Amino acid sequence: AESLFEEFLRLEPEGAPAESASRALAAIRATGAAARTKPDDASPDPGAGGTTSAEPPGPKAFVPVLVDDRLRVAELLAARGRGEAAVNNYLLAAREADRTRRPTLRDRALRAAEELCGENPRAHYELGLYWIEAAQPEKALGRFKQAAALSNTWYEAHIALARLAASGGEYDAAVVAARQADRAQPDRPEALWILAQLYDRRLELSEQAAACYREFVKRFDGDARSDEARARLQALGVDAPPAPAAGKPSRGLWPSLFRGRDRNNGAD
Repeated sequence: AESLFEEFLRLEPEGAPAESASRALAAIRATGAAARTKPDDASPDPGAGGTTSAEPPGPKAFVPVLVDDRLRVAELLAARGRGEAAVNNYLLAAREADRTRRPTLRDRALRAAEELCGENPRAHYELGLYWIEAAQPEKALGRFKQAAALSNTWYEAHIALARLAASGGEYDAAVVAARQADRAQPDRPEALWILAQLYDRRLELSEQAAACYREFVKRFDGDARSDEARARLQALGVDAPPAPAAGKPSRGLWPSLFRGRDRNNGAD
């Protein structure tokens, strides 16, 4: 929190938000100084009639400060117009509040994050990830749908939507999302595999499934799932494409070696 407030003051040295940041920073530094100068042996002397608390002082005494400070950082970022960064900090605050069992602060952080999502696909996506962690897939699905609607070319958002929609029985939505992800990044295998599995295992559309399996083998023969794709093609009575020549690297292997984690970053 201290480093975040320092960075905020460097970017925004004047005005009411800067004054709030300065006060918060001073409070954090004072708390840290007090903790550093506190004697190691702070337990009361039993002979002096003192009593010990059920929970001795320790790191937990500082946890509420961490949540509150994260909320302050988020509020300052929101006031400066940095909505996506503010959402990320609100979600960090919500996770910390979850961990420390502070539901009031968690709900406050989540409400603020939801209000800031707006037309930002990344913000909706990050909120969806939070709801996945919180085991609330219905809320996550809505956020992934928003992220995908706001960015036609963002692979991760469409893949997340395809997976979650498929697990929830929304097969039409899953097919649309998987197709969009495959169009966005045809050198990545996951979307095409999801599509093949949906047609084969869920929708029982053999012709479409076979087309997807054949395409998967053509593009990603180096993928471990290509053997399963060939087996399914045989079971469906369809010939698989020929295997690549021995010693020749597969088309699907090399792009994966150089693929970045998130090349689109949510931008159209």
